Amino acid sequence: MAQSSDSIVQTAIGLHQQGYLDKADRLYSKVLSRDSCHVEAMHMRGVLKLQLNKHEHAKQLLGKAAKLSPANALISFHQGELYQSLEDFKTAEDYFLKALSLGADDADVYFMLGNALFDQSRFAEAADSYRAAIQRSPNDWDCRLNLANALEALGELEQAIEHLTLLAKQKNTASAIKLQLVSVLARNSDFAHAEHCIQDLTVFVASDAKPLIQAIKTLTDADRSELASRLLDCALTQTVFDPSNVNLDANLFEQLTGLMINLGRYQAARPFIESRSPASLLATKQESAITLFQRGLCEQVAGDFEQATQSHRQALSVDTTLGRAAYSLAANGRSNITEDELVSWQRQVDNKQLSDEQRAQFLFSIARVRDEQKHFDMAFAAYSNANRIHAENNPFDPDAWDRYIDGIIKNFSAEYFERIKGMGQGGDELVFIVGMPRSGSTLLEHNLVQTMGAYGLGEHPTVRRLFMDLPTITSQQVPAPECAKFIEQMQSDYMRKQYSQSLPVVGVVNTLSNTSIIEGESRTFYVDKMLGNFLRLGIIAAMYPNAKILHSSRDSRACCVSCYTNLFARGLRFTYDLYGLGRAWKSYDRLMKHWQAVLPLQMYEVCYESVVADPELAFSDVASFLGKKYSPDTTLNQAAGSDINTASFFQARQAISTSSLYSWKRFDANLEPLHRGLA
Repeated sequence: MAQSSDSIVQTAIGLHQQGYLDKADRLYSKVLSRDSCHVEAMHMRGVLKLQLNKHEHAKQLLGKAAKLSPANALISFHQGELYQSLEDFKTAEDYFLKALSLGADDADVYFMLGNALFDQSRFAEAADSYRAAIQRSPNDWDCRLNLANALEALGELEQAIEHLTLLAKQKNTASAIKLQLVSVLARNSDFAHAEHCIQDLTVFVASDAKPLIQAIKTLTDADRSELASRLLDCALTQTVFDPSNVNLDANLFEQLTGLMINLGRYQAARPFIESRSPASLLATKQESAITLFQRGLCEQVAGDFEQATQSHRQALSVDTTLGRAAYSLAANGRSNITEDELVSWQRQVDNKQLSDEQRAQFLFSIARVRDEQKHFDMAFAAYSNANRIHAENNPFDPDAWDRYIDGIIKNFSAEYFERIKGMGQGGDELVFIVGMPRSGSTLLEHNLVQTMGAYGLGEHPTVRRLFMDLPTITSQQVPAPECAKFIEQMQSDYMRKQYSQSLPVVGVVNTLSNTSIIEGESRTFYVDKMLGNFLRLGIIAAMYPNAKILHSSRDSRACCVSCYTNLFARGLRFTYDLYGLGRAWKSYDRLMKHWQAVLPLQMYEVCYESVVADPELAFSDVASFLGKKYSPDTTLNQAAGSDINTASFFQARQAISTSSLYSWKRFDANLEPLHRGLA
């Protein structure tokens, strides 16, 4: 007896569900050859063709099935899936709504409708649809994740966190979800919870690259570079993120290495960048300019100036608008910039299609070269135009800055320091270098590293972050300086713990974070060179009464002119206007005099002029102040074996000289606004 068509279709569906698509397709075809209007055979064959991405065939089959059975909600649902796969999201939405109108009340329909709405950026409607799906299937974790995505897009971060937290608690939760949770927590300024999530992250897979990069970027943008570095370190311990194994598209690759560089993690970035040869980069030009530029930065901070020159020129050959590469070339004393290059840079300055930032970068580049050529009028004109562009986009209010300094002086008074006496503890192994940019701090830091066994933290951001967080730390809704009166033992302990945990585990006798000496290391103390901590010495005293402060100082005119003629990687808005620059220096000087009068910490002023006049005597005196042994190193001026990622990357590796003491005078005819600000 011949098997009925319906029976054959049921057999085919069974094979279909088991993944035997060819066998199922033959049976569906067999039925349709008997009965060209068999709805279920036509419907399910259309679903099978959709699975095989044969969209046109699927469209024909499902369309015929729908005409034969117009009230069939499941056919409408599968038509919706077809158009969703074709990225025709509005048509997909219409079919999902039709399925619902025909009586479908299944979580899958609401889930797919939510996806179609999400893909049209209709996030509120998508969230409602996902909620309807979850009501019908509470354990649909994919749906809950998509709901969290919709809520995040709507800015409803607390609700997004609620769903992501629930997902993160599930057994075998993908690390990508935990990374997404870190990102949303950072956006919501819930850094304690984010830190806890990072601690729970132990296993990564290659597909985590995108959410990992997003989490690191979100933390960096939120000024939590310590947590970003911790997350990066966690990922780098996994072999899947070994440079030889990682398989990222060009955009993700450049984002990852760019974040490493922004975090000052050149050692981590180098092997990734070096895994891509310059030849292969130049062969695929669209993806190469940024990576070539990053390669040049890594070579530059390591002191390989000739190779850095080559990399930056290659980057510019690929992308002539890359002003950052031009500036790196101009600041590199080994580049020998040609007149043809200067002409090409001027063309970019005149290119109205470029952003203000790009045009300013090229102007700074031209100015640096003209300055080296001693064409001082041309140089100053370019510096002035570049700084004017920055000042218009990043205005500095010297009066507001004065009021801010007044607030620090008022709140971190002698009475404050008397009140906090005994709160903090330790800090013997901490040295903070503070002062204005371009005051000789890089030279000072590298001397401490090379001749006294220090571990250089660079511009470590934690004290800055703690100061900014004082309103939260003290539970007060007042500006940070006014929180001083609310700092008690609990806040002191919290800030000290936060700072100690932010320090790398190195061979420092670190009573701060209870780490021990690592065999083979000989470092004895940390140096934190965040110069802007001159604003925050009050909370350092509340944390670490035994910490020592090195005040890096320089003649006001020389310091200010050097600031004005350098393009800082992270931007310093007070440096873009000569009058404002003078006012900023006066405020800084006023605050330093206040600290000298009331600060209970040991502080020593290291004058740039004294350092260049007699380096050995100056550094020997610093060592005496710190209680360290000074071992002069003849390679000091080359800063061998250490990275320099400040504006002094080139100068700090040259022989110490007095040549820059009065170099500000080359522009004296143009400095009336500065003199007025300093008066």
